[in-house]
This record gives sequence, structure tokens and C-alpha cells, in this order.
Amino acid sequence: MIRSLSVILLFLLGSLIVSCSKQDSVSPSLSKSPGARSGSDGIGADPQPQALPDETDNRGRIQAQGIDMTQGERSWAWARTTIPPKTEALTELDYLYNNLTTRQQQDRSEAYQKAKNFINAGPYTIVGTAIIRSFRNNNPRDPSIRIDVEIRSGTAFD
Repeated sequence: MIRSLSVILLFLLGSLIVSCSKQDSVSPSLSKSPGARSGSDGIGADPQPQALPDETDNRGRIQAQGIDMTQGERSWAWARTTIPPKTEALTELDYLYNNLTTRQQQDRSEAYQKAKNFINAGPYTIVGTAIIRSFRNNNPRDPSIRIDVEIRSGTAFD
């Protein structure tokens, strides 16, 4: 019995050491959460838990972006168990587009139609890598002016 307890304690100690060494080797491009202490020992750091994808987890967004968006990007995001239907996505895309200025709409008129065509061609199901599509006018005033459709996980546009 004592030998079994010793083996369990050694296993737990080994797991703790491995866990601490992984925290020390965190990539410098990762940022710590607010209030986390900095230091090489990793003590006091608040590691950001990574959410594991769920089979019913449908996530994505549609957004209008560009240098002309002085009030920030406009977007519609979803994260839910139900699959967003084409009709809802098209309604939200229309809402985003109709809330742009006339100039912003002109700069995205072709991109808007391309995004609508992409949504209508669904459904899309993610297997591995997310689907991220950026749609631009054929001769954009600036390459940052676009409409993005992102499907991060699950299924969209059923």
C-alpha cells in the first residue's frame, strides 16, 4: 500500500513539474490576462483556458471593414448550438450594409453581392480549419475596404 501511494505521489509530482515547465515556455506572442504578474517563474500568471470545440458549437461572423470605418467595424457574430440559416445571415448582412454611409456602400457594392452569393451557396461545415473569406470590389479605393464572412466552427448557412 505504501508503495502504491509513493507511485501516485511521484506521478502527481511529475505532472506538476511538467505543467510548470510548460508555463515557463509560453510563446512571447501570447499575452497574459490583465492583472497577471510577470516573471520567469510563472507563479501568479492567469493562463487563458482554451475552449475545446464542441460538435454543436457554431461560431462565426460577418463584418464590414476598412480604413473608411471611422466608427469601427460593423459586424454580426454568432456563437450558438443552432445553425444560423441562410435567411438570417442574409438579413444580418443586409442590416450591416444598409447601416453604412452611401460612400461606404459604394465602396462595397460588389463585395456585398459576392458575400450574398457565398452565403447562398451554403451550407458550410468546418472540418479542421476555419473558413474566412474577404470580398472586395474589383477596383477598390483601398484594399482594406471589404466585407468578411468567417465561419470559425460548426456549420453555417443551412
